[in-house]
Amino acid sequence: MRVGLALMDYLLHAIHLGVIFICLAGWIFEPTRIVHLAVVVLVAISWFGLGYFFEYGYCFLTDTQWRVKRKLGQEPHTESYVKYVLDKITGLDIDLKITDNLTLYAYIAAVILSLVVNLTP
Repeated sequence: MRVGLALMDYLLHAIHLGVIFICLAGWIFEPTRIVHLAVVVLVAISWFGLGYFFEYGYCFLTDTQWRVKRKLGQEPHTESYVKYVLDKITGLDIDLKITDNLTLYAYIAAVILSLVVNLTP
């Protein structure tokens, strides 16, 4: 069971990082623009739709991954996946508000850029 949970944790990391990459860069390449639009809509549904019921910025992927980590005996130090990854990469304890703002502004910029490239001839 522990091996399965560890594999699930790694799979969720891969999915998370893939979603982040697609959100940030999927609008750039014409073949991935439709996938990008679908992903940013799903992120909006999670953050704002499900967030209405749970709390703004709610991510079902993060919630699922944190449940897996807790079953593995690992207590995430934050509710933000972006903060978790940035802290792991840098070795710092980056302020949650900074990472939340960075995440939101990058998402908004990617959505705007996507709309520009998809709606202009």
